[in-house]
Amino acid sequence: MAHVANAAWPAPGLCFRMVQDPKRGGYPMRCPTPPRWHGVFVNPRGERWAVDACDEHAEGLDQLRPARHSAS
Repeated sequence: MAHVANAAWPAPGLCFRMVQDPKRGGYPMRCPTPPRWHGVFVNPRGERWAVDACDEHAEGLDQLRPARHSAS
């Protein structure tokens, strides 16, 4: 599941990436996949955010480790 540009919305226990919602004409929605990883995302302004991510969206995060909220 691809993500929407550099759109990110950090919230503990939820994947930080925004994806396209096909039911709403492609508008962004939060990635519905449960997070399994925790890491640091650097946004386009260079700000560092602690985030949770699913398997697909964990690539490129710094300081990657298993999420405390992980289902496995």
